[in-house]
Order: sequence, then C-alpha cells, then structure tokens
Amino acid sequence: ADALELFTRAVRTNPRSALLYASRAACLLQMRRPAAAVRDCDAALKLNPDSAKAYKMRGKAHRLLRDYEAALRDLQAGQKLDFDE
Repeated sequence: ADALELFTRAVRTNPRSALLYASRAACLLQMRRPAAAVRDCDAALKLNPDSAKAYKMRGKAHRLLRDYEAALRDLQAGQKLDFDE
C-alpha cells in the first residue's frame, strides 16, 4: 500500500512517464487489482506504444481477469519488444 501511494505521487508529479504507469501497474498486480493495472497500462501505452513493460503487465492483468486471448496478445507484443525467456 505504501508503494502504491509513492507511485501515485510520482505519477502525479510526472504524468508523461509511461514507465511510472507501468511500474504502478506492477504494484497493483501484486495487490491483486488487475482492472486498475489494465487502466495504468493503457495510459502507459498511450504515452509510449513501445513499452514492453506495459504490455507484459497488462498481459498478466488480463490473465488474472481470465481474458486469456488478450493476455496472449499483450504478452506476445511485450516479448517482441523486449525478448525475455
């Protein structure tokens, strides 16, 4: 919860940073808040359509929401941008 608050402050300070939105989404996933994580990833991808982290986090969030097709698309897009076995 403390980390989420810090990320939220950081996003308010620098709302043009896709990395901050993607990092906050990772925090939200750890808190089991996948819908909020998807919203942050959407915001990150609007700012930077090549954000591998945002695609990967959104893919994990879609998996938790049981939207497996969207999860696969996002995870594949993230892998294409930043290959990680």
